[in-house]
Amino acid sequence: MTTITLHIPIQIWQRIRYYIDACTPREVTGIGTITRIDSRTLRVTKVFLPNQCSSAGYCECDDEALNGIIFNLVEDNPARAGDLRFRWHSHANGQCFWSTTDQEDINNWQSDWVINLVSNVKGDILARLDMFEPFRIANIPLEVIIDLPESEDLRRECFAEAQQKVRAIPEPPILPRGKGGEA
Repeated sequence: MTTITLHIPIQIWQRIRYYIDACTPREVTGIGTITRIDSRTLRVTKVFLPNQCSSAGYCECDDEALNGIIFNLVEDNPARAGDLRFRWHSHANGQCFWSTTDQEDINNWQSDWVINLVSNVKGDILARLDMFEPFRIANIPLEVIIDLPESEDLRRECFAEAQQKVRAIPEPPILPRGKGGEA
């Protein structure tokens, strides 16, 4: 099977991680938008934290808050309404797995496909794609890549410092066998 990759920009990943840290030992959940880069590459473009009630093993979003997020997204840019295909949540101090509640939430999602991501306070990640149209394909594993921005300035600085401070050690000569180089 072809690998499908989910890219998450570092700022979005940090936001999810901070929400998880802030809510632990309780779970937390949110939604977000996805952009399709090509047939095997997706990118999270925005995440939302709706009002919710949570415990160590459960969380429930306020329907009015979810509707408000959807309304604002559509009002700001109607074309982006179809991008709302990302559900993220934590298992707080627990392991990352697909619980019965997770499976029910996935099955109740109202679009032709959805990405789900579960993480925990340790930073473990589990992600999957579920497609509902034209037929059901469930639990397609995703490779998750956290996109770290490159810094050309930092790269140049590190190269210059390494040139100044790191010197190569001459390789020892290779001695022929039997003359101090027995093997």
